[in-house]
Amino acid sequence: MNSGSGASNLFLSYNSADRQSVLTIRSLLQEKGISTFLDRDNLVPGLPWLEALQEAIEKSKAVAVFIGGEGLGVWQKREMALALDRQARAEKTSYKFPVIPILLPQADIEKAPDFSCSAHSLTFAAILPTRMS
Repeated sequence: MNSGSGASNLFLSYNSADRQSVLTIRSLLQEKGISTFLDRDNLVPGLPWLEALQEAIEKSKAVAVFIGGEGLGVWQKREMALALDRQARAEKTSYKFPVIPILLPQADIEKAPDFSCSAHSLTFAAILPTRMS
């Protein structure tokens, strides 16, 4: 576990119900040399974690928003809002800050947030089973 103070290539925003799928994808990303921020591994117990999340999003090069069968989690919605806010601020300076919707195999497109349809999304159906144990 570390403080999360270092920059990561990709901030992983997920619903805890999708943790196993996200951990599988994270391993694949790390094998390719892509550094990630994952709350469980990067937040320090006893320190203000909301500030740490905001800082991590500000320092990341992009945010991946995972959407599974349960939709977005309560805190995941806040992370997505912070990421979209950063994206809007970046656009004013002609900087591109990707916020990438990732549809997991269990995702219900009808329940997916609007931004997942307005932005190019990725799916991981080919590498993840539809039910993970």
